[in-house]
Amino acid sequence: MILDSVQYLGLYVGAIPELSKVVTYLDEVEKIGMPDERVNIDGDNLFVIPSRGLGKTASDALLEAHDSYIDVQVCLGTAETFGWKNRNCCLAPIGTFDNEKDIIFFEDKPSTFLTIKKREFVIFMPNDAHAPLIFDGDVVKLIFKIKVS
Repeated sequence: MILDSVQYLGLYVGAIPELSKVVTYLDEVEKIGMPDERVNIDGDNLFVIPSRGLGKTASDALLEAHDSYIDVQVCLGTAETFGWKNRNCCLAPIGTFDNEKDIIFFEDKPSTFLTIKKREFVIFMPNDAHAPLIFDGDVVKLIFKIKVS
């Protein structure tokens, strides 16, 4: 997991080269505004999903993890809190992995919580189980999906 300010996102391009396209896209969003629906930046290899909605309580947020995509979540609203736990330590899956949606949920409780504020981002790798949307109010963000396999 990586947490930082959007102004420093380019520093991580060496580790995740596709982030250069994320930086370029975020510059466009500054000019034209947030999209209303999924935008394919590089087909299924890199796309962005806009997310707007009411946050939930920590007890209502489920841990989730992905196999095929890295999540880069950029806060455009006030703030958002995430629960986090090393995926290898999650012992209570809810069902089986959904290959079509690239997701599995867990009943486990997060081992820690982190909050990002406007113009901050968090990167979740496939080994990062994360519980998003924890906030008392509206959550506004962009979720970039970067294919890893």
